[in-house]
Amino acid sequence: MSSLYMAVSGKFTPLDQWLYFDAYECLPEGEQLTEENCAPRGSRYDGQIAVFGADFQKQLGKQKYFLVGAGAIGCELLKNFAMIGLAAGEGGEITVTDMDIIEKSNLNRQFLFRPQDISKQKSEVAAAAIRRMNPNINVIAQQNRVGLDTQHFYGDEFFLGLDGVASALDSFQARNEVGEICLHYLKPLLDSGTDGTKGHSLVFVPYLTNTYGQSLDKDSTTFPLCTLRYFPTTIQHTIQWARNQFEDLFKIRAEDTNKFLRDPTTFEKEGTEALERLNLVKMSLQEQPQCWRDCVAWARKLWERLFCHDILQLLYNFPPEYKTSSGFPFWSGSNRCPHQLQFDYNNTTHKSFIVSASRLFAETHKLLIHEDEATTLQVLLELHLPPFHPRQGMHIPTTDEEIPTLPSASKETMLIELKRELGKLREELEKDSGHMEPLHFEKDKDSHLEFITHAANLRAENYDIPPVDKFQYQKKTWSCWDRITMPGLNSKGEVVTLREICDHIQTEHDLVPQRLLFWKGSKIVFLIYDKEAAIKEQHLPLSLTELIHEITGEPVPKECRLLVLTIDCENEEFDESVPPVHIMLQPASNQK
Repeated sequence: MSSLYMAVSGKFTPLDQWLYFDAYECLPEGEQLTEENCAPRGSRYDGQIAVFGADFQKQLGKQKYFLVGAGAIGCELLKNFAMIGLAAGEGGEITVTDMDIIEKSNLNRQFLFRPQDISKQKSEVAAAAIRRMNPNINVIAQQNRVGLDTQHFYGDEFFLGLDGVASALDSFQARNEVGEICLHYLKPLLDSGTDGTKGHSLVFVPYLTNTYGQSLDKDSTTFPLCTLRYFPTTIQHTIQWARNQFEDLFKIRAEDTNKFLRDPTTFEKEGTEALERLNLVKMSLQEQPQCWRDCVAWARKLWERLFCHDILQLLYNFPPEYKTSSGFPFWSGSNRCPHQLQFDYNNTTHKSFIVSASRLFAETHKLLIHEDEATTLQVLLELHLPPFHPRQGMHIPTTDEEIPTLPSASKETMLIELKRELGKLREELEKDSGHMEPLHFEKDKDSHLEFITHAANLRAENYDIPPVDKFQYQKKTWSCWDRITMPGLNSKGEVVTLREICDHIQTEHDLVPQRLLFWKGSKIVFLIYDKEAAIKEQHLPLSLTELIHEITGEPVPKECRLLVLTIDCENEEFDESVPPVHIMLQPASNQK
C-alpha cells in the first residue's frame, strides 16, 4: 500500500518491484474515462490523471476542506492532501485548526515538524510545510477549538460552504462533537484517530453510510437465516426473503460474473469456499438471454423453483406428520407447515411476478427489449417444466448453527471440474464479453418494488401468511441523514411565517405538525409552536425570526444562514424518526 502512495504522489521513489493493486470501486461512477481525458499533461498529477482523468483532478483542486487536528495523523493527511492536489486549484481551500504548540516529544512521530519548530503552533508549521511540498495548495492555519459551544468561529457560513471535513483527534468527546456538527450540516467526514492501543480510519458520507455514533437505519432488525429460508411466520420475514432474492439474483450474481470475466483467478484465494459462487457464475454465463421469450422462460423456471420445488424439497425432508426426536410435531408452534403453489397464468400475482422478474433479468444482461404480452402468454402456456424429483441426502438446517458441509475432498474435485467448464465458457464469450449490469435495490423504482412485492406475497401464500399491500413498501421511512428543507424567504422575499412553515410541512410531506422546537447550534432551546396551546394562533402569523426574537429577547444574527426546528407530528408512531426541519435564510457566500 505504501508503494502505491509513493507511485501516485511522486514524493518518494517507488520500490523497485511490481505492485498490483485492484480498486475498481475508486473509479468515478457513471463516468466514461477517455484516452484524451487520461492523457499526460506534463503535470505533477499525471499519475492520478492516468487513473481518474483530468476532470477528476480539476475537481480535487476546487475542494474546500476542513481539517481538525495537526498532530501525527493530521500531518500525514496534510502531506497526502498536498501530494494529490486537494485545494490546489482555483477556488480550493484547506482550513486546518489545532490549538497545540509543538513539543520535543512530537518530533519522533509528527514528521512535518523539526527541532527549530519547538514552541511554535502546530497548524502554522504544518501549513507552511505542505506549501513547500506543493506551492499551489491553498491552506489557512488557525488555532481554534471545534465543538458545539464554539460555533462563533465555525458557524453556518463556514460549514455550509465546505465539501468535507477530516478529523485527526485523540479526544473521543471532540470526535463526537465534530461528528454531530457534520451530521447537522450534512457534510462527509473522514475520521481518524487512536482507539485504545490501535488506530482507526472511518468514512461517513451523507445518505450512504452510518453517521458517527449513529445508525443510518432506525430499523436494524435482523432475522435468523433459517427463519427466512425455511420457517417464515410473518410478512416481514417474506419481505426480507424477497429482498435477499433480489440481491442474489440481480446484484451479487452479476458482480461475481463480472469479476470472473475480468480475472478468472479472482476466487482462487477463497479455495473450495468459492464453489457455490462459481456455480452461480456458470449459471449466469449459460443463461444469457437473447430475446424477451428467453427472459420469460427464465422467470417461469425461477417461479417453479422458488414457490414449488423448494417447498416440496422441504416437505420431503420434513413431511407434515414429521416429529422431533422428543416426539413433538415438527410443524407446530412457530414452524408453519408450507404448501407448494401451482402456477396459474390467469392469476394476476403469478403473471406479475413473471413479468417483473423478466424485466430485471433482461436489465442485468443489458438486453434492450420490447415486452410483448402475446409472447409472454405463449411462453407460459407452451413451456413444459420437468416434474419435481427430491434430492436425496440434502441437508436442511433447522438452526443457523447447523451449517451443511461437504467433505473437502469432494469440494476440491467439484471445484476443479467447475473451473474447467468455466474456462470453456469464458473462451466462447471472448467476442462478446458477456459483462452484466448489477442492480442496486431502490425502493422508489417501480420495477424493483414490484418484484419484491410479488415475491413476498407468493412466499407468504406458501405459508398461509396474510399478504402485503404494495403501498406498505412505499411508506416513507427516514434515515438520520434526511432533512425537511424549505427556503427561509417566501415569494415576496420576506422571512417565512410559522403558518407557512406548518403548511409546507403538511403539503409537501403529508405530516401534521403537533409541536415545533427551535435548535440553537445543535441543541434544542425552546418550544415555538404547540398545536394544543392557546397561544398558537397569535404565533402563526409571525415570521420565524420575529418569533425567535419575541421568545428569546435576542434578534437572529445577520450572519445566521440556517435555522433548525425539530418536529413532533400527529399520527406518527415514532416522532424521533421524523427528521429536523432546515430553513435556509440565505445560502452561504462561499457555498457552491
